[in-house]
Amino acid sequence: IKSLTAGTPPQHTKLQFERDNALKRCVKLDGQVAALRATKESLTDRVGKLEEEVQSLRLFYNLHQSLSQEASLKAVVSTQSTGAAVGPPPTIIGLSLSGHPVRCDCQCECLLSDGCSSG
Repeated sequence: IKSLTAGTPPQHTKLQFERDNALKRCVKLDGQVAALRATKESLTDRVGKLEEEVQSLRLFYNLHQSLSQEASLKAVVSTQSTGAAVGPPPTIIGLSLSGHPVRCDCQCECLLSDGCSSG
C-alpha cells in the first residue's frame, strides 16, 4: 500500500503541517485576545465604580469636616454665652454607602465610623 504522501514532495508536506499548526495557534490566540478584552472591559467598569465611590467618600469627608467645624463653633458660642462648658454635641446617625446606619464612637458629629479624625 502506497502512502498518501508518497507522490507529494516532503517539503510541501512540511509546509502544510506548519501552516496547519500556525492556524491552530491563531485560533488559540484569538480566544485569548477575546478573553483579555472581556477582562479589560470588566476592569474598566470596576475602575469606574471605584472612582464613583471615591467621589462619594470625598463628599462624606467634606461633610464631616463641615459638621465638625460647626459643632466646634457652636460649643465656643455656647460656652461664651453661658460661661460654662458644654458637653459633647449629639451623635449624628448617617448612612454608609451600602445604606446601613453608621454611628460615630467618639460622639463628634462624624458620618465615618472608622475614619474619624477627632477621636
